[in-house]
Amino acid sequence: MHYDAILLSPVDMRKVQGALSRIFRVPETDVDIWPSGYFDERNWDARVTCDYEEKRGDVNLYLDIYTTAEAIDPRSSQEFSLLLAKILGSSVIQQVDEPLYGVAKITIPSGETGYVRFDFPYEDEEIHVISGTEVPIPEFPKVGFSRFPEMIKNQPLPKVITDQYFPEEVPGDLGKLYSLSSAWEKLTVRMRTGWPPSGWYPASMYQDDLKARDEWEEICHRLTEETTAGPTKAMALIDRVFMESTVDDSGDSLVRAGEISAEDIASRPWYWRRRPKGIPWIEKDH
Repeated sequence: MHYDAILLSPVDMRKVQGALSRIFRVPETDVDIWPSGYFDERNWDARVTCDYEEKRGDVNLYLDIYTTAEAIDPRSSQEFSLLLAKILGSSVIQQVDEPLYGVAKITIPSGETGYVRFDFPYEDEEIHVISGTEVPIPEFPKVGFSRFPEMIKNQPLPKVITDQYFPEEVPGDLGKLYSLSSAWEKLTVRMRTGWPPSGWYPASMYQDDLKARDEWEEICHRLTEETTAGPTKAMALIDRVFMESTVDDSGDSLVRAGEISAEDIASRPWYWRRRPKGIPWIEKDH
């Protein structure tokens, strides 16, 4: 398996070797650790190999780690970063599953996880400067708190109901219905799974989802009943999940978030007057 990690604190490489030994439960002699690009005197039979490279800016050290099939205790990427941060006493940064420029995952020694944002203020992009974070970083206590809305839409979510009722080939307006139905179903999945990946959701995005539901109705009215039979069944099931996951507040939560006026919301369809049981946004968060 492959693991990558960026350390924010300066760490002695012997301590890194010991940490990898503990994490993967192999003897330290079975952890081969050398500077990146160094090939002499390597132990190519080691069950854990680690190349490291010093970095500039707010990050300190990059680790590129491979374990063989004979490694005693393979770890998930998340478990690896949690253990490494705790053992070394250093915050650990890793790439996100679906890479976005300037955004990465961070795990701090206490076990909290979140996202950080990097700026590259110089032409040399190897100089990383942390400009925002979801969790307090011990090494950089003055870095400002930040939200990462781009990570919300980047989160893969299932759309089981939609896929069940749409044909495999969905061109034209039917294809648009498929996209809108998928978006509506993903909203219900978000509500039922605690708003991944970070437990929040901006009111502006929630309003976009409601607009998508409006657009679904508009397109459906242009198509024949025969064409929309499957999509309509799918939407009825998704609407049922939406009802179970929300409460009627007459749209007050969206109004207080500054996304829409009370007069405007009164003329909208029923779903505009419902909000999630646990409100995932704050007032004026847009």
